[in-house]
Amino acid sequence: MVKPALGETRNENDASRPVQRAGDPRPTMPPMPLGDLTQAWVTASAALPLDWILVGVWLDPDRPGWWQAEARGPGDAPEIVTGYGSHTGLALNDLANRLRERRGKAPSG
Repeated sequence: MVKPALGETRNENDASRPVQRAGDPRPTMPPMPLGDLTQAWVTASAALPLDWILVGVWLDPDRPGWWQAEARGPGDAPEIVTGYGSHTGLALNDLANRLRERRGKAPSG
């Protein structure tokens, strides 16, 4: 059984249910265990094309309850690839899949 953190309430005390943070009307999914998040970060990092950077993962401001992970290419006007998911790890794994698809494409120009 997972206890909610201070200032949080959990629906049905289930780790797969959304968490309601005190003062925030949007429920969010609980964070992933650190090992899973680390593995997802490493997977996304390994999928990066040469000279790309993994920017980070954060709550999507336009889609409540969803996370987005972002990678950027090199240059002054870099290409940006974004992954989405209901957990941080799912967003990173989606980003890794999108980066692998992008890497498989021939360069334009």
